[in-house]
Amino acid sequence: MSRDRKILEAAAKLFHERGFAGVSVDEIGVRAGVTGPAIYRHFKGKEEILTSLFDEALDGLLDATVPDGDVGRARLRSIVAGHAEYVVRASELASIWQTESSALSPASRRRFLRRTRSYFERWRTALEDVYPERSDDEIAAAVHCAVTLIGSLAQWPANLKGIDDRVALVTEMTLAALDAAALPAATPSA
Repeated sequence: MSRDRKILEAAAKLFHERGFAGVSVDEIGVRAGVTGPAIYRHFKGKEEILTSLFDEALDGLLDATVPDGDVGRARLRSIVAGHAEYVVRASELASIWQTESSALSPASRRRFLRRTRSYFERWRTALEDVYPERSDDEIAAAVHCAVTLIGSLAQWPANLKGIDDRVALVTEMTLAALDAAALPAATPSA
């Protein structure tokens, strides 16, 4: 395994456990089996490590959620299930992606937001196909709600990680939540 890879894996574990702000470069070095100063031969600093982890997480999500060519609900299900499978498989990266964006520099955050557009566009297109009556704002809100719900898998406590098929459970919960949001609002009773 390359030294860069060891550093990124060590950082991912530490950032997941304690958050970006709670980890020093020296701690990453110890976990990776290198000295803190040696890290600077591979990365400019801790923020560049975080940016690399964000890129890795987004690349993984993009690969995991390629629609299988179907349309409608089958396409939406493939995106939901692909995202859930990725979160279970790469929970540390998924957790960092969901919780540490505020630690990115403004320039890195802008770059990352540009990169995420294609990911969120994939969701938006699938949702518009299944729920054509919903407004653009409702679709955008649904995307963020679904991504957050699925992303919560990375934060589940250890006692819930033993559920037989977490991917299937969260996939069905997410689809049910999206369906519930598509129902017309109930009129208040007088």
